[in-house]
Amino acid sequence: MSKTVLREKQQLLGLPQHSLILDVETRWNSLYLMIERFMEQYPAIQAAALDPRLRKAMTKDSLDRLKDEDFHKAGEFAQLMRILYTSSLCVSCDKNATCGQIKPILQKLEVHFTVKHEDTMFVATIKEKVW
Repeated sequence: MSKTVLREKQQLLGLPQHSLILDVETRWNSLYLMIERFMEQYPAIQAAALDPRLRKAMTKDSLDRLKDEDFHKAGEFAQLMRILYTSSLCVSCDKNATCGQIKPILQKLEVHFTVKHEDTMFVATIKEKVW
């Protein structure tokens, strides 16, 4: 039933009819993909959580606790990790030789993950941990 309600809300809101993605602990990319999909589908998720056919106090309460700052941090995380995700795809390619791409990719990642004075504390912490 929840899948049906989510699809209805996606259609009403003009969002792509994508399924939600769950994090898989052994695959780091899944966290990035889950956050990206959550950001894309957040309006439909909110609408579905308020639908009387699915309404559960715990679900609504959980969404009520999501603050604008949390949503903003999720966006910062996704933007920051997008380059790492695309880099991993580039070097994981089966059809093309990737050895010559390693050094330029690492250089680009080093620049991307260098902490800058305009970075928020959240972004700076992620950059330090990743690099």
